[in-house]
Amino acid sequence: MRRTTICLAIWAIFPPVYAFNDQSQQADGYCNSLVQNADGAKVTIICGVDPVVHHELEKKLLESLDERIKYLEERNELVDKAKIAEEVVKNYNELRKAYENLQAQVNAQTDEHLTQLLTEAQTALSTAELEKAKQILDKLLAALESVEKQIDLKAAAHFTQARVALAAFKPNEAYPHLKKAYELRPENFEYAITYADTLRESPRTYRDRDTAILTYQTILNWLRPLVETDKTRLSDLGRTLNNLAILVASDTNRRAEAEQYYQEALKIRRDLADKQPAVYLPDVAGTLNNLATLVASDTNRRAEAEKYYQEALKIYRDLANKQPTVYLPYVAMTLNNLALLVASDTSRRAEAEQHYQEALKIRRDLANKQPAVYLSDVAQTLNNLANLVADDTSRRAEAEQYYQETLKIYHDLADKQPAVYLPYVATTLNNLANLLQSDTSRRAEVEQYYQETLKIYHDLADKQPAVYLPYVATTLNNLANLVNGDTNRRAEAEQYYQEALKIRRDLADKQPAVYISFVADTLNNLANLVADDTSRWAEAEQYYQEALKIRRDLADKQPAVYLPDVAQTLNNLANLVADDTSRRTEAEQYCQEALKIRRDLADKQPAVYISFVADTLNNLAALVASDTNRRVEAEQYYQEALNIYRDLANKQPAVYLSYVAIALNNLANLLQSDTSRRAEAEQYYQEALKIYRDLADKQPAVYLPDVAMTLNNLANLYKADFNFTKTADFSQESTDILRPFVAANRAIFGNTQAKRLQFLGIIRGFSAQPQAACHAWQEALELAQEEALKLGLNRYLKNFCSK
Repeated sequence: MRRTTICLAIWAIFPPVYAFNDQSQQADGYCNSLVQNADGAKVTIICGVDPVVHHELEKKLLESLDERIKYLEERNELVDKAKIAEEVVKNYNELRKAYENLQAQVNAQTDEHLTQLLTEAQTALSTAELEKAKQILDKLLAALESVEKQIDLKAAAHFTQARVALAAFKPNEAYPHLKKAYELRPENFEYAITYADTLRESPRTYRDRDTAILTYQTILNWLRPLVETDKTRLSDLGRTLNNLAILVASDTNRRAEAEQYYQEALKIRRDLADKQPAVYLPDVAGTLNNLATLVASDTNRRAEAEKYYQEALKIYRDLANKQPTVYLPYVAMTLNNLALLVASDTSRRAEAEQHYQEALKIRRDLANKQPAVYLSDVAQTLNNLANLVADDTSRRAEAEQYYQETLKIYHDLADKQPAVYLPYVATTLNNLANLLQSDTSRRAEVEQYYQETLKIYHDLADKQPAVYLPYVATTLNNLANLVNGDTNRRAEAEQYYQEALKIRRDLADKQPAVYISFVADTLNNLANLVADDTSRWAEAEQYYQEALKIRRDLADKQPAVYLPDVAQTLNNLANLVADDTSRRTEAEQYCQEALKIRRDLADKQPAVYISFVADTLNNLAALVASDTNRRVEAEQYYQEALNIYRDLANKQPAVYLSYVAIALNNLANLLQSDTSRRAEAEQYYQEALKIYRDLADKQPAVYLPDVAMTLNNLANLYKADFNFTKTADFSQESTDILRPFVAANRAIFGNTQAKRLQFLGIIRGFSAQPQAACHAWQEALELAQEEALKLGLNRYLKNFCSK
């Protein structure tokens, strides 16, 4: 059984949480923002300064808010007015603090010129005239160039100038001043952490990320010994560790290091929260959430990740009981993350759904009050809920409703902010297409979704290739998987695969750690396609072998992540090689290695991997069954696979009953060649037929072709017993069922129907029904795609139907 991997682009997000202390300033001169209406559209800024001055300052800050919103809207970026107002106020308050530090430094001097410049700067800053303040501080910095020593003063001036730039939302202008302040006084926490945080939040290049990591590590080197004598710096240490961990965790080779940082940050924040829970518990929850996200990437540590999420959830629930407006969004976020984790265990899907439904209710309620802020979160949870429900074939219609609602939300949001939300429109279209492609009657609709997705990603990639080319490749891969099902469009499918492969190879050349696994995915799929052409088996094997080498190398470093992929490629390679009778031993070796890997994985995580054990047993049985001396062994493999599928179906019938039917069909195919076990084979076929009929009652478009296949198998069984009446009845029903599918998609079903009609014609001939036989053969000839089949049908028609 050759399997094609479909890269389902599930929007499964575990967002990092930056939960730091945000103690609002109450001193004279500092400001606060207030939301004045339910949807967050109207915001005011209040500053506790001299009444004569405060009006002008508030006016300037509101102008800054409007400018920032206009800038974001022109760039089609996300606009949350309340959050932007908070950012404006925070930046101004931080600038005030920096200025006060600078003022203290200047007051210690006797230079009247510096004092005069500082007085002018204060006047400008008091009314948020940032450009004027920048010009004055430039003069101050120029004056300080001629002053020897005065390192503290120079550092404070550069830092204040950086704060002016950050208050104007110009991080590029802030960088040189932050760097200079940090170089002058690297032991100053405020200078160092602001420099590192700015590099992390607004990186210009990958080098900025590396510089941020180095800066955080430098802070740790002098902060750790400092907290031994000054416990008030513990919160600074916790913040630094948390932020450093977030950056380091993005490198898959440094996950262990990131975990150490998170664990140390967590311990510090727990200790602080024991004394001041109201201040530090949010930070504890934030680090727990980040730690859970990190640990969850290791499938062997899912239980541990769940504990972290559950603890974070409890903290957020308690906080939300007191401050629902502030913390309910975090409750929903953690529920969403927890659901994503739990959903990986197929036996806990109902539990995952409960988490999603609770998160969805919270987010719908929030969106009713502030749609501009929370509708995107509603769409996120709907999308994830659809992904979960889609695995239950009996709930595909429900999953489609969730996707369609998600799509409508994102379309509406994208109309206003296309640069922000078009990527989510594309992701949802992709998921919707993946859901519907199992319904052969909707292939044209599915292709439209993929093509629309591809166009969006192509347009986005023209502007941001580094960000969106990976998504172009994924969509090409999915589109190829779809088109591959039509034998007349294999060349087109191959073009899509080759284009995806080229993109992924180019990406992997620059970032192998990130993209080389995707190269292997595409090679595997391309091999599956090429393998259907017997003249290209050598080429298919080359693709499989290259994919296998990549996956083995990745598995050497991260076995828990990549061993499943190694097993998949071994399985596919075994299927290919098995078609060469001289290489059956080699094929069996591949199969046995895949089986061992999957058994080992299933021993640790049976809920995740036991179904793959059954798949491999099924393939191994098919391989061994070709040797008539090993039929008993083949039967053992089939029986073990069947037992596994039955156990899984008892817990999740909607997911695994179809696999039970497949195993029953295969087992019956094996036994029917033994005349003494025909009755047993018939029982297996009949059980499979009943399962498929029941499934087809609910999803006819998906399962009626399987009903037709099993009826055809039974017809062949009865033919071997010379029961031509039953043979004709079952064969006739099989072709009747398949006829509408042929009409809807001749490329996929036409040749199969032609073979069955040929068989039906032969049986009608044996039953002395020449007219019915000729009618079946004539219909078959119109559908046949293989030359040998056409030749045989023409022979029947000429010999038996010419008169």
